[in-house]
Amino acid sequence: MTDAQILILKVLLQSGPMTPQGLEEAAQEQLAIDQAALKFALVEMLDEGVIRADETKDPIQLETTFDEPTKSAMLLALSNVKLPLQDDTEPQSSIVEYQFPVPPDIAVRVAEQSQFLADLVSLPSTEIISRLRVRYRFTNFPFLARLANAILNQPLSCLSFDGERFWLTFNHSIHPVHLRGVSPIPLALYDRFQIQSVPGLEEFLQYFGGMSNGWKLPSCNYFLTASDTVCVSPDDPRRDWGNIGEWEGSLLFYQGGTGDEIVIHPDGRPGAWFHDVAWESLDEFAFQPIEMSFPQLIEHLAACIELPANNPMWKESPFYY
Repeated sequence: MTDAQILILKVLLQSGPMTPQGLEEAAQEQLAIDQAALKFALVEMLDEGVIRADETKDPIQLETTFDEPTKSAMLLALSNVKLPLQDDTEPQSSIVEYQFPVPPDIAVRVAEQSQFLADLVSLPSTEIISRLRVRYRFTNFPFLARLANAILNQPLSCLSFDGERFWLTFNHSIHPVHLRGVSPIPLALYDRFQIQSVPGLEEFLQYFGGMSNGWKLPSCNYFLTASDTVCVSPDDPRRDWGNIGEWEGSLLFYQGGTGDEIVIHPDGRPGAWFHDVAWESLDEFAFQPIEMSFPQLIEHLAACIELPANNPMWKESPFYY
């Protein structure tokens, strides 16, 4: 668990149900932790079912799902956890990196996640790029081909392993892009969202789902896989979407580093969800349209990937936040 998640558990176990705002205030009294990181950890814990929102109260309250003996045992264990004050030092990376071609035993482990990746990682990097160019032609979707070329024109740096998943990492020293391979789309998702009605969305989820565009592998700055994404609903017990307006049924598409997200409306329009508006203002819509079509949004992403990480265009991008 992250420091922020541990902190949330400690505060909730000691204090009982409280509002998100109360949790932030209590947490920041105990630890100088970034507010955005705290909110993001809270969203993750709600998504994973570690804590739950009780919709019988207004405003929404947060409760732990543990019985009293479990709470007592967890508090005892957590009392020995020392959380460092936030500072500007760079955290130690736990990512393992392998050069191509990877050792045979690593290729076997990759196959447990993705046969698509396993068929590539035993090859030299130049051959991997050549095979990906064939696979990523996207003849019917030029904007996806543009994105693929933007990625494949970057140097293929290594195979990254975050302890659970493997990634093809491009442009590691400048502004990394991490690919997970091919992601299947669950049949249930077709019932919840008309993926095929948005040109190129189905193919994006298959080939770029789970892609991360930044220094940190998920859980920030990444595109959700089809199996992980959800649809916006006012009745979602795990998510406080705030004032949804006309965005009900939208597909969660991208998780930003600050907690803001990008969704795709059922009519194909991209939109941005702002976590601070959703959690702090019931009078404002938490969703706003992004003034681009889905193909234009992907073209914009490709253009950003081709730029240096410190280029001002990144800060104007919906993928930055």
